Amino acid sequence: MRSARATADPGLLGLFEASAQNVEDTARLLHALLADYPEQAALAADIVRCEHDGDRIAHDIKAQLARHGTGGVLEPADVHALAGALDDIVDHAEEAADQLALYAVEAPMEPAQRMAEILTALGEEQRSEEFAARAGELKRRRHDAFWMPEDGFYAMALDPDKQQVRSIASNPGHALASGLVPREHARACADRLMAADLFSSPHVTVVGAAENSANRR
Repeated sequence: MRSARATADPGLLGLFEASAQNVEDTARLLHALLADYPEQAALAADIVRCEHDGDRIAHDIKAQLARHGTGGVLEPADVHALAGALDDIVDHAEEAADQLALYAVEAPMEPAQRMAEILTALGEEQRSEEFAARAGELKRRRHDAFWMPEDGFYAMALDPDKQQVRSIASNPGHALASGLVPREHARACADRLMAADLFSSPHVTVVGAAENSANRR
C-alpha cells in the first residue's frame, strides 16, 4: 500500500507537464496544417521538431524514473505507459503530416480536419464541452431516426426518403457496444440481439431468420 504521505517526484511531474505541453503544441500545429494545406505545408517541419522533443522528453522521463523512482505515489509501469502514450500521440501526428507530402495529397478530407480539431480541443475545457454537446445531439438524432418502439430495436437503415428500412439485423450491436444506445433502451436492444432468430452460438447472425431484403413497413 502506498503511504498517504508520499508525494510524486517533482522532477517527474515537471517532465510530464512538458510532455503534455508538447502534445498540445503538436495538436495545434497539425490542426493549422490540415486546415490550410498545402499553403501551410511548412508547418510539417515544426511538427517534426515537436516529435524530436517528444522523444527527448520520453527518454528523460525514463531516466528520471531510473534515478529517483516515482516518489512512492505512482507505479513505475504506469509511468512508462503514460510516457509512451503521450509520445505516441506526437509520433502519429508527425506521421500524418509526413504522409501529406509523401502521397502528394492536394487537400485533406474534412474528417481528418475534424479529428485534428478534436485533438486540439482536448486541452481546452470550453471546446471539449462543445464537442461533447455536439456528440450528444448526434446520438439523440440517430436514436430518433432509427428506433422502432414497437420492436424495441433499431431499423437497419433509412431509405432515400429518410423512412426506416424496418428489417431486423445485428448492426445495432455495434451501437450498443460503443455506447450509442441510450441507457433506458439498452436492455431491450440487448434482449433483441440475443433472441433466437439473431443469436446462434457462437455468434450473432447478420440478419434475423424471419427477415428478407424487402422494406418491412
